[in-house]
Amino acid sequence: MAGPLRLLAAYAALGTDTLKRDRTITRFKDRLDGPAAFFDLDELTATSSMEEEDSARLIASLNQLPMGRGQRLVIVRDAQELPASIRGDLVAYLANPNPDASLLLVADKLDARSKLYKAIAALGKAAIIRCDAPKGKDVGSQVQRMASELGLHMEPLAQAELIDRVGANPALLSRALRTLREQDPELSHVTEGLIRSSVARTESVAPWVVADAVISRNGRKALEFIAESDDGSLIGYHIWITRYLREALVAKELEAEGWGEQRGEEMLAERFGERPQEKTPANAWRHRAPWRASRRFSRAELVSALAGALDVENALKGSANEKSELVRWICSICA
Repeated sequence: MAGPLRLLAAYAALGTDTLKRDRTITRFKDRLDGPAAFFDLDELTATSSMEEEDSARLIASLNQLPMGRGQRLVIVRDAQELPASIRGDLVAYLANPNPDASLLLVADKLDARSKLYKAIAALGKAAIIRCDAPKGKDVGSQVQRMASELGLHMEPLAQAELIDRVGANPALLSRALRTLREQDPELSHVTEGLIRSSVARTESVAPWVVADAVISRNGRKALEFIAESDDGSLIGYHIWITRYLREALVAKELEAEGWGEQRGEEMLAERFGERPQEKTPANAWRHRAPWRASRRFSRAELVSALAGALDVENALKGSANEKSELVRWICSICA
């Protein structure tokens, strides 16, 4: 019976998804077995202050013969911190590596133009292991996969609430789900209410989420967000609420002049795009919420809300009552 496939001389697990990186490390460690497994594993964390003797120790570890039947495994975490001199020593080592050892570099990133990256990539397609954090649109599906692995079914609102509270970091999301499972081994269905009552907020609420609640006149939801946020987020909330109110007022005027929703959103995009490249009809969807919200307010209410924004801005510049002023303003808008 053929033995397990041998590892390449080196691999690089690159990306900021710490969950993927940890799983990669676990897979590599699982290849070590037998009574000598402990002796055939060497792990270290790189620092920018590493010196010549550290490099000598690393190369010596890579050149050491395994005590077991498999290969020796040397793992270097935070490899992006390796000094240039040690990277050079690793490139030289990889020109004639120990066939009985494998190096695993774990890093947030490694310049693809560097000699070390090229030396590792030249070993084979499997040598570069991508551990990139999921993009915004992919986070939800990843949460669903994590939940399924734990035997949990998550309602869409529960999924969104978990991401809102914890953020997009896969490791933190996984930890939150595992905690729910540990707290109730019989749990099978995860609701939005369970997430709210069981998962502490570690991620500040995005300012546009708060602004959307305000212009939807959902004061209760907006105040819940404010209560869970730190004071450092208040200025951002004020800026976005003010921005949405301005857009809603302009939308109100455009609609009064007879403009329809689609063209009206395009005109808002042209007027309020944050950057020049965003001032295009293709990005009109960003202004849909203020356009539709304009129908929930009279023109006088929007003007009054914008007038009140100035008092809140002054309070946020150093007043001891900054949060209470913001809350009062939000209540007046949503009343």
